[in-house]
Parts: sequence; structure tokens; C-alpha cells
Amino acid sequence: PGMLVLRALQRAHYSVTSPGHSGLASEAYLHFTSPIRRYPDLVVHRALMASLGRGTPPPGAVAAEAAEVSSATERQAADLERRVDRILAALMIDARGPSPAVEGEVVGLLPGGAFLLTDEGWEGFLPARWIADDYFHRDQLEIALVGESTGTRVRLGDRVAVRVARCDPLRGRIDLELAAPAGSRRRHRSRRR
Repeated sequence: PGMLVLRALQRAHYSVTSPGHSGLASEAYLHFTSPIRRYPDLVVHRALMASLGRGTPPPGAVAAEAAEVSSATERQAADLERRVDRILAALMIDARGPSPAVEGEVVGLLPGGAFLLTDEGWEGFLPARWIADDYFHRDQLEIALVGESTGTRVRLGDRVAVRVARCDPLRGRIDLELAAPAGSRRRHRSRRR
């Protein structure tokens, strides 16, 4: 449930106008957080100090530009961080060699398979064709992959035992396969609703 809530939230975006905060029901909302956001924080601090008569306010154009640049930079930094994490995880897994089964949680779905975050902290991809001999599609809410003929379901939040099937460190890709034998795999997965 927590993963679904996080995925439903929009990414933060800096702006010189305040649309309010839906969760806090506040029209005057401001939040200071990570180091990548220090420049917008500085601009806001200068504006606050100016409103208290202790300095000159930054020009509106500076604030607007800071908001746009910082929003774009934050997205680029987050994307780069995820990419580096994937590459380093793949390097670690590749160096470790054949892996024993590990447990993981389904954290993302594509029609072609599921992304799992393992209990060890790295993410891999479980191709749908390795789940069951079936054609999979996402359900209406896009929270489950459903096999057309078997009814096999893989849902966000499901716990799955997997092992590494292939590893490509240069691409930061770890392909997973189910660790359970085929017979138990079907029983474990085919919860229908």
C-alpha cells in the first residue's frame, strides 16, 4: 500500500507561485529539504528577510529561473543516481558470481515483466516470459501483471523468491528468474481476484 501511495504522488516542482499543498490543505506551503535545493532555499531566505525589512528581495526573474533550473537539475540528479546505483549493483552481483535465492518485493511493472527490490537493497528485472508460459498484460489499475491463459498474477508489493539469471554491469541490468520450482511457482503466484 505504501508503494502505491508514493507512486501516486507527483514529483516536486519549484515555482514562484504556490498552488498550495493538497495533503496539508495549506495555501502557504514551503518546504526546505535536500542539498541540491540549496539555491532555491537561498532565494526564499532572501525574500523572507526582505519582507522583514532586513535586505533587498531577489528579483522575480531570479526566483523563477532558480525554480526552473533547480527542478530540472533535481530530476537529472535523481535519474543519474538511480543509473549509478544500478551499475554498481550489477558490478557487485557480477563479481559475486552465481547467486543463491534472494527475496524481493515487486516495486514496478511493465507489460514485459516486474522490477523487484531485493532484501539486499538492489533492484532487478523479472521478465514476464520467465514467470509463466503465458502472455501478460497490466490490469486496469496497473498494479498487477495478469497472465491471459493461466490467470497468474504478479502484483506491486508481492514478495518473490528469485535468483540472478543474467547480469550486464555496463547497462546496469540484472535479469532475475523465479527461484521456486515451476510447480510451486504457479501455486505461489496464481492468486486470483
